[in-house]
Amino acid sequence: MDFVYIATRPTHFQAARELAQGMAPRVLNPDPGVEGLRYFHSRYLWETKRYKDLSMEKIESLDKARKRFTDARIEVLFQPWMHGQITCDVVMKRFRELAPTRAVPFRTELVDGQAALFEANLASRKSRKTEPQVKSVGESTFRTGFRPVFGTETQKAEEN
Repeated sequence: MDFVYIATRPTHFQAARELAQGMAPRVLNPDPGVEGLRYFHSRYLWETKRYKDLSMEKIESLDKARKRFTDARIEVLFQPWMHGQITCDVVMKRFRELAPTRAVPFRTELVDGQAALFEANLASRKSRKTEPQVKSVGESTFRTGFRPVFGTETQKAEEN
Protein backbone atom coordinates (compact mmCIF):
# COMPACT_ATOMS: atom_id res chain seq x y z
CA MET A 1 0.00 0.00 0.00
CA ASP A 2 1.37 3.42 -0.97
CA PHE A 3 0.35 6.68 0.62
CA VAL A 4 0.23 9.70 -1.68
CA TYR A 5 -0.24 13.18 -0.25
CA ILE A 6 -1.47 15.67 -2.84
CA ALA A 7 -1.42 19.40 -2.18
CA THR A 8 -1.15 22.75 -3.94
CA ARG A 9 1.73 23.83 -1.69
CA PRO A 10 4.50 21.81 -0.01
CA THR A 11 3.70 23.38 3.38
CA HIS A 12 2.52 20.21 5.12
CA PHE A 13 4.52 17.56 3.27
CA GLN A 14 6.80 16.74 6.22
CA ALA A 15 3.94 16.63 8.73
CA ALA A 16 1.98 14.30 6.42
CA ARG A 17 5.03 12.04 6.04
CA GLU A 18 5.47 11.83 9.83
CA LEU A 19 1.77 11.06 10.32
CA ALA A 20 1.86 8.27 7.72
CA GLN A 21 4.99 6.74 9.23
CA GLY A 22 3.50 7.01 12.73
CA MET A 23 0.45 5.04 11.63
CA ALA A 24 2.52 2.32 9.94
CA PRO A 25 2.78 -0.09 12.91
CA ARG A 26 -1.02 -0.07 13.22
CA VAL A 27 -1.56 -1.40 9.72
CA LEU A 28 0.54 -4.51 10.07
CA ASN A 29 -1.12 -7.52 8.60
CA PRO A 30 -0.95 -10.19 9.85
CA ASP A 31 -0.81 -9.09 13.46
CA PRO A 32 2.58 -10.07 14.97
CA GLY A 33 0.92 -10.75 18.32
CA VAL A 34 -1.50 -13.27 16.84
CA GLU A 35 1.27 -14.86 14.75
CA GLY A 36 3.50 -15.19 17.82
CA LEU A 37 0.78 -16.74 19.92
CA ARG A 38 -0.03 -19.17 17.11
CA TYR A 39 3.66 -20.13 17.01
CA PHE A 40 3.73 -20.66 20.78
CA HIS A 41 0.61 -22.83 20.65
CA SER A 42 1.93 -25.03 17.83
CA ARG A 43 5.29 -25.29 19.54
CA TYR A 44 3.58 -26.25 22.80
CA LEU A 45 1.71 -29.07 21.03
CA TRP A 46 4.97 -30.25 19.45
CA GLU A 47 7.03 -30.14 22.64
CA THR A 48 4.35 -31.93 24.67
CA LYS A 49 4.23 -34.60 21.93
CA ARG A 50 0.57 -33.96 21.08
CA TYR A 51 1.24 -34.65 17.41
CA LYS A 52 -2.32 -35.76 16.69
CA ASP A 53 -3.44 -32.15 17.36
CA LEU A 54 -1.06 -30.83 14.69
CA SER A 55 -2.11 -30.85 11.05
CA MET A 56 0.50 -30.94 8.30
CA GLU A 57 -0.21 -27.27 7.69
CA LYS A 58 0.52 -26.44 11.34
CA ILE A 59 3.73 -28.47 11.28
CA GLU A 60 4.91 -26.63 8.16
CA SER A 61 3.98 -23.29 9.68
CA LEU A 62 5.80 -24.25 12.91
CA ASP A 63 8.95 -24.97 10.93
CA LYS A 64 8.76 -21.56 9.20
CA ALA A 65 7.99 -19.81 12.48
CA ARG A 66 11.03 -21.37 14.21
CA LYS A 67 13.22 -19.86 11.51
CA ARG A 68 11.42 -16.54 11.73
CA PHE A 69 11.27 -16.13 15.52
CA THR A 70 14.93 -16.59 16.47
CA ASP A 71 15.21 -13.57 18.79
CA ALA A 72 16.39 -14.57 22.29
CA ARG A 73 13.75 -12.27 23.83
CA ILE A 74 11.05 -14.44 22.26
CA GLU A 75 12.67 -17.60 23.52
CA VAL A 76 12.64 -16.20 27.08
CA LEU A 77 8.84 -15.81 26.84
CA PHE A 78 8.04 -19.37 25.78
CA GLN A 79 8.77 -21.32 28.98
CA PRO A 80 6.83 -18.96 31.31
CA TRP A 81 3.90 -18.96 28.87
CA MET A 82 3.97 -22.74 28.55
CA HIS A 83 3.78 -23.13 32.35
CA GLY A 84 0.98 -20.56 32.72
CA GLN A 85 3.18 -17.95 34.40
CA ILE A 86 2.36 -15.23 31.83
CA THR A 87 -0.85 -14.63 29.92
CA CYS A 88 -1.53 -14.72 26.21
CA ASP A 89 -2.06 -10.95 26.29
CA VAL A 90 1.48 -10.43 27.58
CA VAL A 91 2.89 -12.69 24.86
CA MET A 92 0.94 -10.88 22.13
CA LYS A 93 2.03 -7.49 23.44
CA ARG A 94 5.71 -8.52 23.49
CA PHE A 95 5.55 -9.93 19.94
CA ARG A 96 4.04 -6.64 18.74
CA GLU A 97 6.76 -4.66 20.49
CA LEU A 98 9.50 -6.81 18.98
CA ALA A 99 8.10 -6.69 15.44
CA PRO A 100 10.08 -4.47 13.09
CA THR A 101 8.44 -1.18 12.22
CA ARG A 102 6.85 -1.34 8.83
CA ALA A 103 7.72 1.51 6.50
CA VAL A 104 4.86 2.86 4.44
CA PRO A 105 5.87 3.90 0.92
CA PHE A 106 5.10 7.61 0.96
CA ARG A 107 5.34 10.20 -1.74
CA THR A 108 4.11 13.71 -2.24
CA GLU A 109 2.60 15.29 -5.30
CA LEU A 110 2.50 19.02 -5.81
CA VAL A 111 -0.37 20.02 -8.10
CA ASP A 112 -0.09 23.14 -10.19
CA GLY A 113 -3.12 25.31 -10.80
CA GLN A 114 -6.71 24.43 -10.10
CA ALA A 115 -6.15 25.55 -6.53
CA ALA A 116 -9.86 26.13 -6.12
CA LEU A 117 -10.39 22.36 -6.17
CA PHE A 118 -8.27 21.97 -3.04
CA GLU A 119 -8.74 25.23 -1.13
CA ALA A 120 -11.73 26.59 0.74
CA ASN A 121 -10.88 30.16 -0.30
CA LEU A 122 -13.20 30.92 -3.19
CA ALA A 123 -12.02 34.54 -3.66
CA SER A 124 -9.43 33.38 -6.17
CA ARG A 125 -12.09 32.03 -8.51
CA LYS A 126 -13.16 34.12 -11.46
CA SER A 127 -16.04 36.47 -10.91
CA ARG A 128 -19.45 34.83 -10.91
CA LYS A 129 -20.90 37.76 -12.87
CA THR A 130 -19.62 36.24 -16.11
CA GLU A 131 -21.71 33.10 -15.50
CA PRO A 132 -25.36 33.14 -16.58
CA GLN A 133 -27.69 33.78 -13.67
CA VAL A 134 -30.81 31.63 -13.19
CA LYS A 135 -33.71 34.00 -12.55
CA SER A 136 -36.54 31.53 -12.08
CA VAL A 137 -37.05 27.80 -11.75
CA GLY A 138 -38.60 27.47 -15.20
CA GLU A 139 -35.73 29.23 -16.99
CA SER A 140 -33.01 26.91 -18.24
CA THR A 141 -29.34 27.85 -18.41
CA PHE A 142 -28.71 24.97 -20.82
CA ARG A 143 -29.06 25.03 -24.58
CA THR A 144 -32.01 23.39 -26.29
CA GLY A 145 -30.39 19.93 -26.38
CA PHE A 146 -30.38 19.78 -22.56
CA ARG A 147 -33.99 20.02 -21.46
CA PRO A 148 -34.90 18.66 -18.02
CA VAL A 149 -36.68 15.32 -18.22
CA PHE A 150 -36.93 14.35 -14.57
CA GLY A 151 -39.92 15.96 -12.90
CA THR A 152 -41.47 17.44 -16.05
CA GLU A 153 -44.72 15.61 -15.42
CA THR A 154 -44.99 17.17 -11.97
CA GLN A 155 -44.10 20.58 -13.34
CA LYS A 156 -46.81 20.37 -16.05
CA ALA A 157 -49.42 19.25 -13.52
CA GLU A 158 -48.60 22.24 -11.28
CA GLU A 159 -48.87 24.67 -14.21
CA ASN A 160 -52.41 23.43 -15.03
